[in-house]
Amino acid sequence: MTTDIIAVRILILMLVHFVADFCLQTSEQAAGKSSSNQALAAHVFFYSVVMAIFYGWQFGVITAAIHSITDWNTSRISSRLWTAVEQDRLRVVPDPVKKAEDIHMFFVMIGFDQYLHLVQLVLTYLYLFNYGGSM
Repeated sequence: MTTDIIAVRILILMLVHFVADFCLQTSEQAAGKSSSNQALAAHVFFYSVVMAIFYGWQFGVITAAIHSITDWNTSRISSRLWTAVEQDRLRVVPDPVKKAEDIHMFFVMIGFDQYLHLVQLVLTYLYLFNYGGSM
């Protein structure tokens, strides 16, 4: 298989990830997964079912395990960072530099979360569909 076809398949995988991780995640799951394992489990379940439908049950199971670990950690860190932003907004004398830094770090964590997901997805895809040694 040519690298062009593999690249297109990886881009489709990224689109499926976007839909499953953002579009299909409810507001309750997004807001609650940092403090509720039930909300996190619901998000991971629906996300992984989508992945299993497109890429098979093994892909879905591997993704469920790693996605839950990633989101458990990154959602809790993101929640703390966003709380810091909100606390700064309520100060009598707000510190605009600290608030800007807190907002920046919040989005850095969101970006890092997505980076971890994409690395896992690509590596799992390449492993399960035997692209590792034949490129």
